[in-house]
Amino acid sequence: MKTKEKKYFIIYLSLSLSFFSCNTKQYQKDSFPIFLPSNILDFNGTPSSLNDRSSLAFSDRGAWFAYGFSSEENKSLGFSGPFLMTQGHGEWSSKILSKLELNNKATQEKIRLNNFSLSQTSFNSHLNQILENQELKIEQNLFFNSPHSAIITTQITNFLDETINLQPSWEGTTFPIGLIITKAGNAITLTSDQTAAIGIIQTFGDDINNITTTDSSYSFSLNDFKLKAHETKTLIIAQTFIFPEYDAVKEQKELKLAAKMPLNRLHKRIVEKEKEFTTLNNKLDPHWQEAHTNI
Repeated sequence: MKTKEKKYFIIYLSLSLSFFSCNTKQYQKDSFPIFLPSNILDFNGTPSSLNDRSSLAFSDRGAWFAYGFSSEENKSLGFSGPFLMTQGHGEWSSKILSKLELNNKATQEKIRLNNFSLSQTSFNSHLNQILENQELKIEQNLFFNSPHSAIITTQITNFLDETINLQPSWEGTTFPIGLIITKAGNAITLTSDQTAAIGIIQTFGDDINNITTTDSSYSFSLNDFKLKAHETKTLIIAQTFIFPEYDAVKEQKELKLAAKMPLNRLHKRIVEKEKEFTTLNNKLDPHWQEAHTNI
């Protein structure tokens, strides 16, 4: 590791609230500026099994679950994991517990990601990935709304000069770690024989066409939507893992409120993290402040 990278690594270990990624790609975002450094630790890698230890995972707010980026060869619309610290000595729940599939209604074909470019960037506030080709841009952000819930937003932009009709579905399959999937209204619940924590997967903002489940898999089929030329559509899904000693009703209320304007909530989280970083930097020895200035 280079000397400059060592300086960043030491600084961010002090935060101890979240992890970062170690790529060299730069994140460009038009929605709001981000002044914090990115890509300090490497979260890239699709877990091959529940005990895979080949990659790191991003967590925040003291949550007991964490996520990563899918590897380039496993390019997907979703984030690796989550890694559940409550299972055994820590186990991956899935390769991708919530993976988005898009079907073109006109051609009845699934949109393949082979010809999409991929950009993945981690911040101390969230994970971001962008997949893009000549027809579509698909941007996903994952951030922790609380210690119990993570929100994933997906913004789909139509680059074509014509309307396209897309059918979205979310699906996932768990590793054999004792998680049982069941349908509960318009949500999916996950229970475990190893912990009292309850998992909940739910979508917001779009009507559900159909839900199918087995003990170890699920699928949310959402209603199709038409995307006009150069128009953007946002899809929202959340994953919650909460222990019975916490107020699950309050958690749901806060989650539903955040899901109404999730990008505003993400922006608030970015600002909070910037303030934390600034406070920490101001307390550092001038030598380390210089390292921050040169980032």
